[in-house]
Amino acid sequence: MPNPRLKRSDTSLIIAARDPAQANLIRALAIASGAHAYVASPDAGLEDELTRLRYAHHERSVLVADVATLAAQGEGPGTVIQRLQASQPALGIVALADECLQLSAAQEILLKQHGALGAFPALSRHRMKETLLPVQACVLGVPVTDLDPADLEPYLKVIAQDHELSGALDDAQLALAKLPGRGFTLKTLLDELKGPRGFNVADRSFRLKSYPECLVASEGVDALCAITGASRGSAVALGQALQHLGYLHHVAGDHVFADEDLFFRFSPPTENTERADLAALLDAARGEAGFPVKDRTYLGKRYPACFTGSEAAVWLRKHGRLNRCEALRVGQSLLALHAFHHVTHDHPFADWEYFYRFT
Repeated sequence: MPNPRLKRSDTSLIIAARDPAQANLIRALAIASGAHAYVASPDAGLEDELTRLRYAHHERSVLVADVATLAAQGEGPGTVIQRLQASQPALGIVALADECLQLSAAQEILLKQHGALGAFPALSRHRMKETLLPVQACVLGVPVTDLDPADLEPYLKVIAQDHELSGALDDAQLALAKLPGRGFTLKTLLDELKGPRGFNVADRSFRLKSYPECLVASEGVDALCAITGASRGSAVALGQALQHLGYLHHVAGDHVFADEDLFFRFSPPTENTERADLAALLDAARGEAGFPVKDRTYLGKRYPACFTGSEAAVWLRKHGRLNRCEALRVGQSLLALHAFHHVTHDHPFADWEYFYRFT
């Protein structure tokens, strides 16, 4: 039975998530909270789905949608949130950044200023306190201090008997969940990695091409092992988590962090990246003096209305007053919120000649 202290039979929760694991985790939250759960097809128009579901208009009605589903409506997530709220003003909207292990303050502000009731990173059963409880509190309208992960665990176990709860980010989530047991928070680890025992960042070259301000991944594994006491395999998983978080970027955007001689850039959070006005930057990037959008060709194939990652990085450095690594982090922050995407969805944001297109 749902926890009687938290039971909210007056709440309708509509689930719209492209990742089955995320949808199942939201379903567990609904059951644990006594809310009435409705599942919308992520491949259909959300407005049509909200009409089809005929969800009960209880005292509190909340749509929990991942950013990928919002972006699939054919416009930017912020525009979709505004449109949905205009058509259904009593509906609260919670946005899940399905490609983010955590949201920066700037990303959260970007989503919430478009009218979202709340904005949160991807959910994980490995990090219930950091991911699941804040969403549950937002849906129920209660303080997160009223919630206990132990109350959720039985419902997760029931859902897990028949449904998948592990998504694409599961290994990275688990690596972060193990950090406290190693005596670190994410912040203290990043501080160590910036220090003398941390990553060896230097200008490097390969096949006559220069790669400024980067580290060798295998040496990065050495540093993670020395700092955390982890095995090399665990250090690689932690490095991949840092890559998912947007703190590590392969110089060409086409490799996952590995114990190999690969070049990566380290982009720890700075005051510039955490306080960046992403909405203003995005509006300016879409404007006449923004990213140079035009039709392009590659290997005989035409790609209309796109820009290159290197052009975007230069623009962000100039207009956002950012350094090279800060521009990478801001660009990836926007891509993770589906403000733009690689034309074939094959690459993260990179300071490279890849083609990207606004959503």
